[in-house]
Amino acid sequence: MKAYSLDLRQRVVNAMKAGESQADTARRFEISHTSVQNFLKLDAAGSLEPRKKKKRADRKFTPAALDALKAWLEEKNDLTLKQIQQRLAADLQIHVSRPSIWDRLVAMNLSWKKKRPMPPNGNAPMSGRDGKTGRPKSATRR
Repeated sequence: MKAYSLDLRQRVVNAMKAGESQADTARRFEISHTSVQNFLKLDAAGSLEPRKKKKRADRKFTPAALDALKAWLEEKNDLTLKQIQQRLAADLQIHVSRPSIWDRLVAMNLSWKKKRPMPPNGNAPMSGRDGKTGRPKSATRR
């Protein structure tokens, strides 16, 4: 979401200085009460300028790291995000969060197994041939 313009911020502060209530000012300019309060704080601090957006931290995924990631998934595509995270830390000394890995894999259009490997469960229901129960059609009640 974009920051409110400097012009709007100034008009809000001017309305408040003219004696208008916060609720009326927020309603009039169609902004939240919190925005009105924040504009007043910024004005008291001396500048209504919006804060500069922080640039994302230096990307930790170097081209070499991306190549290694692609090779790992071609070799074994059932790695979990946690396993990928551990390999990045151990092999390449790259420490990133799992959501960062997820974002990078999505951006690279790479596929990997989404479920953790688990032993088969003998009690789990199976999808049946009739699409409703785990029983074959011949075993369904009529």
